[in-house]
Amino acid sequence: MTLAEAREAAFENRRLVRRGGDPLVAKHKPNVPTFREAVEQTIEANRPQWRTDQAERDWRQSMENRVFPVIGDMRVDRIRREDVLRVLMPIWADRPEVVRPGRSARRFRTEVIEAVANGAEVSRATAGRAVETMLDVVAGRLADGESVTIAGFGTFQVRERQARTGRNPQTGETIDIAASRAPAFKAGKVLRDRLN
Repeated sequence: MTLAEAREAAFENRRLVRRGGDPLVAKHKPNVPTFREAVEQTIEANRPQWRTDQAERDWRQSMENRVFPVIGDMRVDRIRREDVLRVLMPIWADRPEVVRPGRSARRFRTEVIEAVANGAEVSRATAGRAVETMLDVVAGRLADGESVTIAGFGTFQVRERQARTGRNPQTGETIDIAASRAPAFKAGKVLRDRLN
């Protein structure tokens, strides 16, 4: 830096102080990306693995439509559970097919793993293991007949379905449907309040 540049920088710093600013804040600002920047980095990192351009278009469209309006400009270290829920709740309410098995569910799982990796500043592999472990714990408890409550979010539980008769939609014949157990989710108060 030349002497003239140093004098100019000092002048700008004094001007900033007179306006009530702190020149050290800008100088020591942590280099933490916004969620939008993290997504761009993720897309760049994954682009060589994608077989077609459609994967990138799908990611971008999903982010532009659902995520960026809510948390796109937030630094990833500032994103909290409540922010993630603000993104997810409209998706779960408007598009229940997102949580059905298939391509959308796999893409959603990938998005969750990426969000955990970026937010916790861990590798995707570590984040993937954390997400899978959490899902395994919930599934295991449900398989044992227990319910799983996540405070402020809701309760996963097993509902018993009694044996009944039904009708085959293709043939119209009456059929016997065996008793079964089915997973269910009941939203907690905090979650319900966010939706209304």
